Amino acid sequence: MAIKPGVRVFVKGFLEAFVLYECSRSPKTGMAICQTVETLTNGKWRPSPGTIYPALARLEKTGLIKAAKSKNKKEKQYSTTSAGQAELKIRKKEVLLEVEEVMQTLSPIFARVVHELDDEKSAHIAGHMKKWMEFRLKVLALPPAKRQKVMDELLDRIEGFDKHLVN
Repeated sequence: MAIKPGVRVFVKGFLEAFVLYECSRSPKTGMAICQTVETLTNGKWRPSPGTIYPALARLEKTGLIKAAKSKNKKEKQYSTTSAGQAELKIRKKEVLLEVEEVMQTLSPIFARVVHELDDEKSAHIAGHMKKWMEFRLKVLALPPAKRQKVMDELLDRIEGFDKHLVN
């Protein structure tokens, strides 16, 4: 399938997972969710109401979010249900795995093009990317306090390597 110029490709189900997440933080209107996406992408993407509201309707129909009138009574505010909270945990893992797979698949290709690598070096990078992705998944599965400790140690080690790169 050819990708048309200007068309962005997103991981399947990512937008609904994001909507669930935002509604789990606090009740949100559809427009507030659009504005949040625009802010987080530095203005590069603002979902249209024709994208957000059908996603909200699907999530509401399946019982993952519920709607209530907002203070100005013109817009609905959406929040997650207990079923939505449980679904969010599942979708977070699914989206993470899909993003990891895309990164693992494409990173060696990008490295080959950018650095003009031969087959052996490309395969070597692919192996390292696979190990890195496996490591990231293990770290993400850790309890938050332990995950933070591992990340702090990793960042310290990376800073140590940076010194070698500058000199």
